[in-house]
Amino acid sequence: MSKGTTVTILDNSDVNWAKVRTADGTEGYCSKAYLDIAGSSAQEPSSPTQQPEQNESASNTTELQAVLTGSDVNLRSGAGTGYSVIGSLYLGQRVTVIDNSDANWAKIRTESGQEGYCTKEFLQISDGSGSNAGEEVSIGKAITTDYLNLRSGAGLNHNVLTVLAKGAVVDVIDNSDGTWVKVKTNDGTVGYCSKDYLQMEVAPTTVSLSETERTVTAGESFEFTATISDESLPTAVSTNAGAVQVTYLRQEGNTHIYQIQALQAGNAEIRISANGACASLQVTVDAAQQETQGKQATVNADYLNIRSGKGTDTSIIGGLTQGSVVTILDNSDANWVKSEPRAVLKATWQENT
Repeated sequence: MSKGTTVTILDNSDVNWAKVRTADGTEGYCSKAYLDIAGSSAQEPSSPTQQPEQNESASNTTELQAVLTGSDVNLRSGAGTGYSVIGSLYLGQRVTVIDNSDANWAKIRTESGQEGYCTKEFLQISDGSGSNAGEEVSIGKAITTDYLNLRSGAGLNHNVLTVLAKGAVVDVIDNSDGTWVKVKTNDGTVGYCSKDYLQMEVAPTTVSLSETERTVTAGESFEFTATISDESLPTAVSTNAGAVQVTYLRQEGNTHIYQIQALQAGNAEIRISANGACASLQVTVDAAQQETQGKQATVNADYLNIRSGKGTDTSIIGGLTQGSVVTILDNSDANWVKSEPRAVLKATWQENT
């Protein structure tokens, strides 16, 4: 655009960038550093007699929306920690989800138009379907300290939807902006108002798990629950998906039910995150024991001591020569096997198949 070009401001909520439309209808973003925006005076409390100019709310978007539940979350060039960091996302930042197909990573677009990938561990994604589609999730309460305009967008250039009375209680939807807050009134009207005339009472989200540690055997599965203190949607991530897999099953009120599948021996942490809060379930997976009781094994050492118990500190009660056959009674110990006759070192025998 050339110097002196006049454009229409469509979105002025970002600190550094504005969404604009040119005279020929082209829409896009440009830096505020080179824009002279009219009507940028400070917000003043309205009088109780001021009437709203427009009662229409912004149209709903069909794309998935998400909010960041962690601070300084890396935005990467690809879906994985091996890709380069191209930006940083802040707590409470709202983004558009472009691709939600990966189990652990989402491709997103920020309000400034930057695209990249971030971990779902710190994303609260709206599902965009069912009876809750389009509903705004409250993260706390706020009380007006004076008569206050509720606007259709975060800025003085947006229309006034209604006037909030002094002492009105509203639900806080988005508190990520430094100057404006997105709220919902008791009658369901959603809009933006200045933080200068709001007393915030945002309660922190908490995550409670049905258990915090479990030891299982490879091949086993179990269910556990995560209860969220508010309506925030949780995300679940396994730190070792090769050993332990987590699957979301269903929601019952504010309680979310997950299934844990132990795939192979190892350790994993299942992290449940919601609106900045996080709780973890530590899962230890033991290797499955091969069933060998009652089978026979052949001694492959030149000579093998037979002991009264497990360990070289137990008494020797006999011996076996190479090729001798024994019956396995107990194979649960890592180093010793109980046989008939008695205990022998596992390294000195070979199971007969």
